[in-house]
Amino acid sequence: MSRFAGAVLTAALMTFGAVLTAPLTAPQAVAASATASDAQQALAQLNAYRKSKGLGAVQLDAKLTQMAQDLANACVAAKGKCDHTTGGSFSARLRKAGVNAGYGAENLRKNETTLDGAFAWWKGSKIHNSNMLISQVKRLGFARAPATGKGFWVLVVTD
Repeated sequence: MSRFAGAVLTAALMTFGAVLTAPLTAPQAVAASATASDAQQALAQLNAYRKSKGLGAVQLDAKLTQMAQDLANACVAAKGKCDHTTGGSFSARLRKAGVNAGYGAENLRKNETTLDGAFAWWKGSKIHNSNMLISQVKRLGFARAPATGKGFWVLVVTD
C-alpha cells in the first residue's frame, strides 16, 4: 500500500471512529451505528477467510461503509422489513454513494447478536459465501444497526 493510500485509510478510520463512537443522547440511540472497531474486525475476519481460500485482501472503504450503514439504518427504520432493495436497488445505492464498481455484492443478516454469528451464517449460505469470495473485489464496507443486541449486519464488497 502506498504511503498516500495508507494515510487516506488512516484518516478515514479516524474520522469514522470520531463520528461513530460519539455518545448518543437522543432517541436515535436505538439505531446506533457500528463502530470503527466493528469495521476493523469485519475487515480482519473477511481477509483471513479470503486468504484461507487463496484470495487477495480487501481494504476498508469509507464510501462503502457509509452505504452499508445507510442500509442498516434503513432496515431499523423499516421495522425489520428489510432486504437488498430497502432504500433502493444495490446499483442505485452504489451510485448514490459515489461508488463506481464493475463487480460488487452485498450480504445482509438480521437478528444476529455477534459479528462471528453473522459471518458464520454468511459462510453457510452458498450465495452469501460466494459474495465474500469474489476474486475481483478489493474494497469492503461494513455496518450494523443497532449497535447492541440483535440487529442488522451489512457487508458490501466491490472492485
